[in-house]
Formats: sequence, structure tokens, C-alpha cells
Amino acid sequence: MKIRSIPFQSKEYEQSVEKREAWLRKPLGLSLTSIDTQDDDWQTHFAAFEGDEIVGVLIMKPHANQEVQMRQVAVDPALQRHGVGRQLVMEAEKWAKNQGFSAIFLHARQYAIDFYLALDYEIISDVYEEVGILHRTMRKVLSFPENSAQ
Repeated sequence: MKIRSIPFQSKEYEQSVEKREAWLRKPLGLSLTSIDTQDDDWQTHFAAFEGDEIVGVLIMKPHANQEVQMRQVAVDPALQRHGVGRQLVMEAEKWAKNQGFSAIFLHARQYAIDFYLALDYEIISDVYEEVGILHRTMRKVLSFPENSAQ
């Protein structure tokens, strides 16, 4: 499996939007809207590939205070619990550190909280509803090498 960033409006980006729709929205009886994709042009998109097939997706959205939001994390249901999500998150964390971000936050669906806890994310909110299901906000402070100014 290979994980890499994919350019906005590329063939791979279009495939990743289809995967986000299929894996994140359709199971909830929803569809991605133009509001869901309106900022895609200035976010960093990652995809996990098995050959030419996208098997996982993730988006990083810069925010104020040197933080970045991890969004739209999804893995092919047939490959969940096989390390695809973990590798995607680790690659996104490496990218965030290289970009100088100090922390990552995300809105975790209730069923994914244990996944993020195992990757050292902390719960920083009460339970709330988003897209019709329960979520918690989680955050991870990024560690930098000791010789870094961070």
C-alpha cells in the first residue's frame, strides 16, 4: 500500500470524492454537497492506494494557531482494521509536523474514538451531534525533535 497526497481536481481527487461519498455519507442516507467540498482546493488530500485503487482517504484543513483539522477520514469497509487508517493518520501527522503545525484536531464519530485514542489523541469535548450522528472533538499535540524550536 502506498499513501500520498493527491492534487485538487486530479483524477485521483475525483475518485477520492466518490469514496468519501460512498464510505462516509451514503451509509447515513446523505450525500456530499457543494458545501462539503467548497474548501477542497486549499486543503491537503491524502489517499491510500492498493495498485491504482483508492482504499483510504483523509483531508487536512489548516486553521489558526498553527493547528490543522483532520477531516473526512475513511477506509474501504472491506479493509477496515487492517492498518490502512492508522497508516493514513501517521502519514498526515508526519506531513503536519513538516508543515510546522503544532497540533491536529478532529471531529471523531463515536465509533471511531477508540481508534484515535490508540493513536494518542485526547478527547477535548462533550458528545455532540454532527451529520446526524454522535461525535467528540479530539486533539493531539505534535511532538518535535528536541533540537527544534517548537
